[in-house]
Amino acid sequence: MKKLLVLVLAIAMAIGVMGGAIGAFAEEGAMTPADFASAENLFVDTIGLHDTYEFDGTRKENRPYPSDWGVKFAKTSDGFYTRVNNNMQENVTSGSHTATYLATSKDVSGVKTYYVSAKIKVGERRDWGGLGIVLGKGTDADQSPFGIWYGFDSKTLYLAAAGNEFLNVFGAEGDVTIAVGDTMKIAAVVDNGNVTAYINDQQIGTTYTLPDTVTFEPAVGAEVKQYVCEYTDFEFKTLETDLAPAQYTITCISGAVEIGTIDYTYGDGAALTPIERAGYTFMGWHYLPDLSDAVVTEVDAAIGGDITVYCEYQVATYTITYYDGDTVIENEDWVSTFNFKEYISLPVAEKDGYTFDGWYTNPEFTDEAVEAIEMNTTGNQTFYAKFTAEGGNDQNDQDDNQDDNKDDETVDEAGGCGSSIAAASGLLAAAMVGGAAVLFRKRK
Repeated sequence: MKKLLVLVLAIAMAIGVMGGAIGAFAEEGAMTPADFASAENLFVDTIGLHDTYEFDGTRKENRPYPSDWGVKFAKTSDGFYTRVNNNMQENVTSGSHTATYLATSKDVSGVKTYYVSAKIKVGERRDWGGLGIVLGKGTDADQSPFGIWYGFDSKTLYLAAAGNEFLNVFGAEGDVTIAVGDTMKIAAVVDNGNVTAYINDQQIGTTYTLPDTVTFEPAVGAEVKQYVCEYTDFEFKTLETDLAPAQYTITCISGAVEIGTIDYTYGDGAALTPIERAGYTFMGWHYLPDLSDAVVTEVDAAIGGDITVYCEYQVATYTITYYDGDTVIENEDWVSTFNFKEYISLPVAEKDGYTFDGWYTNPEFTDEAVEAIEMNTTGNQTFYAKFTAEGGNDQNDQDDNQDDNKDDETVDEAGGCGSSIAAASGLLAAAMVGGAAVLFRKRK
């Protein structure tokens, strides 16, 4: 009897030590999933590639450009969520224990009591690990994840928090056996810091009370450690009402550069307007960084979450138009298009009876002559050829002479009474000038 009492005291002391380090088991009477059966599911679909976080507190972002080593998460065309790489290839290998935060329709950051669940189809094993769900987002600088996951080798349900992903706090091992190919429903009720975990609607172990050192905001998402997976039927439910719509951010990426953000409210959607870039033509926005998906013009009102979009550009092509006066010069040997990366020497124009004096950007030739289109030039270009007649006059003087000749020809060719009067007037004027000259000489 004395030995048994010593053993009991030893166990109690061990539990006390463990409780001092990682918390203590809660009293009975915690809320159950049944309490949330009629509550609204606040989980909403999200799209694209989503930020993934290491459980050691390291954030693996998909901005400004996601890495290729397989720590991203996305919804596939088949309707389930899974770990992917940049090309949306599913079930990529990663040596990390990661978590991904997904979206809710309401702002749940201040919720104290809630229920989170998801169905997970277990795929092949990459290495030792397991699968689970995210229950919270850390309030530390790295927003470290907080969640539960099932270890397939140990057949144990673990609590994972920043710095420790192997907290065996529910006090049960081997209660449930899950194998590759199975689909399990994993769930938890969080009630003011008390966590009760479930697999396939069966409570695992006992309710656990979190220590004050674990601080987080409610969240929903996936937790993946070394196993292929397909997530469906996410749920986030709470009995709290009058929650404000959730606020999210769209981050806009061009190449490897963040070029802007758009804040939006769930339920309102957001327009994705073109962003102009000198020397380029905007082709559209994409959810995937390799631009392999269809162009999107807006984030639908039914989509939520912090989303990254990638813009597609093509180098813009501009035209060159050459003029001689009002006439376009057509010459297939001349360069007629260019882009901002090119240096284009302008051609030498030829015209019978004239010398070419250069190209100008206006028909009055008031600016300096232009010899080339410099690199980094954008926009369509128009040039006017200036010619000098070989007799010495420039093209403008020659045009004036041609106008005078046309006036003379008009007089000569007019005919009728008007022409006779004009000719007679000319003779009379000449005679008067001659008479005046004669009188002047006589006076001398």
